[in-house]
Amino acid sequence: MCVCSYLSFVFTPSDLVKMYNTRRCKLSTYLLLMTVVCIVVLLLNYILMKYEIHEDSSMSNDLHNNQLSNMSLNYLRRMLLKNLSMTCPNVSKNSIIYHKQPPNVQKTQAENHSYALTLERRTSCNLANPENCFHTKKSLVITFWSEQTRQRWLSKHLLSSFPEKYYDYIVMVHDRSTWNNFSGYEKIIWIHVPNQVKFWYIKRFLSPHIFRAYHYIWVLDDDVRFEFNPRAYECVSEKYNIILSAPARGEGVVIYKMTRVKPRYTSRIGRWTNFIEIGPMFTAKSSVFICLWNVLSEMNGFGFGLDWKWCGILSEYCGERYPLNRLCAILDSFVVHHDSQRINTVKEGLREKAAYNKYMKYLNKPAAFEAIASDSTQLNLCNKNISRS
Repeated sequence: MCVCSYLSFVFTPSDLVKMYNTRRCKLSTYLLLMTVVCIVVLLLNYILMKYEIHEDSSMSNDLHNNQLSNMSLNYLRRMLLKNLSMTCPNVSKNSIIYHKQPPNVQKTQAENHSYALTLERRTSCNLANPENCFHTKKSLVITFWSEQTRQRWLSKHLLSSFPEKYYDYIVMVHDRSTWNNFSGYEKIIWIHVPNQVKFWYIKRFLSPHIFRAYHYIWVLDDDVRFEFNPRAYECVSEKYNIILSAPARGEGVVIYKMTRVKPRYTSRIGRWTNFIEIGPMFTAKSSVFICLWNVLSEMNGFGFGLDWKWCGILSEYCGERYPLNRLCAILDSFVVHHDSQRINTVKEGLREKAAYNKYMKYLNKPAAFEAIASDSTQLNLCNKNISRS
């Protein structure tokens, strides 16, 4: 009984047949060896009983006991195979069945591509409310501040424009300014690293499992100003499955004229395009942002060159294929103003373009396709539903 049970544990059926049919594998030697094995197994079981843990034992002791048992059994398998190889040469050295991971052990968080983790604080994410740790109906706002931001519109309207009930916030501070006295300081996650730039922070301090927990990801420079409701923006984006977008540009300097608001599209939500500028404001579905995060260069801060390619990258590179003419959009019904008279980062940004040369096949000449909708009915419906909630 012992011999049979142990044989089934150590060898495959094909190996047992080989041993049975091999003349050199003498029955007497075989039975003697199996008897020794049984004695050793019984001794092992007796030793392990001394380490047996009760139901109230700690998990660490349980793991220690299991590891001891597994190591001992694997050692016995190797010794048995070594001895049998002398009398049963037809048994393959690869036939040993090493201990497999218990079925109840989950993949590590890094290996689990469905793992999500919110930025909710301990008051919301705790043992009493574990679901808040892994999923939220909120979107995530990421912005980049310095001492000059105190005088700008966004620092005065961040929490009112993006209500706490629907948004979480991360502010990356790129100088030595302190914000401890900022109204609403405790509602924001603050990361201070001087002299760094937008995508440097995103690549290092955010990750796919964070993005996965949120609905949309908003990326804002500190010199934006707008009057639209971000929830209405998300509602329209969801309705038309717009996965990467930006509001049309109003006042302020622009690099690309096509980003300016086009009056003929304001009553039709906006226009499908193959180009979304990296600033001063863009929005993406969280699943899309995960792909973009993987594309981001670790050596790049400004992102110059990426905006010429990321719509093409999303259309082919990110698993789910999207038609290029129904993927990115500029939403002319929503206007953002850029409170800056000039763009100071062009020279530095251009030096970084080479970081995305490997994606040149996704490069497209910026173009607009057609209107997103025939009218503003859906926008009006979104605004109506939001006003009721």
